[in-house]
Amino acid sequence: GIYTDESLYKQMFTDHPARMLIVDLNTGDIVESNNSAAEFYGYSMETMKTMNVRQINDMTDEMYENFCGRIIRDKRQCFNIKHRLNSGEWRDVEVNTALITFNERKLLYSIIRDITDNIKNETERATAEKALRESEENYRMLFMEMLNGFGLHEIILDENGKPCNYRFLAVNPS
Repeated sequence: GIYTDESLYKQMFTDHPARMLIVDLNTGDIVESNNSAAEFYGYSMETMKTMNVRQINDMTDEMYENFCGRIIRDKRQCFNIKHRLNSGEWRDVEVNTALITFNERKLLYSIIRDITDNIKNETERATAEKALRESEENYRMLFMEMLNGFGLHEIILDENGKPCNYRFLAVNPS
C-alpha cells in the first residue's frame, strides 16, 4: 500500500528539498530528519535523530510547554523562531508544524523555512524608511522655520526648450 512504499516515503520526505523534521511532542526528541534539514543544520541525519529540538531552537522549557499546549489545541501552528546551526550560527526560521499521531505517539511534523535574509531585508528597509522620514522632517522644519523667504519654482519650457513661464511649487511662511 501507499503507506508502506519505501520509495514513496523517500521521495516525499527523505529526499524532499523542503527542510522537514518529525519531533516527539512530549519529549522534544527528533524522531526523523530529512536530508535537507540535516544539511541546513550541519549534522548528519543519524546525529539529528539523537538530538532534542531544544538543542537547535531558543525555546525555554516553559515556552516549549506552552507551545505544546497550543499545538494540542489547534492541531497545527506556524511561527517564527531562531534555530542554531552546528556552526553556532543562529538563523531566523519559519516553522509550519502539524500534530500527527503514529502508533499512539504524538508527533510534530514540521517544515522549516529559513527567513533570515527576509528579516534582514525588512530591517534594512525599515531603517532606510526611518532615515528618509527623519530627513523629510528636518527639511520641512528648516523650510518652514527659516527667516528668509524661500520659494521652490518649476520652470516651464516652450516647444523649443526655452523658458517661457514658471510656477510656484512651494513657499515658506516668511
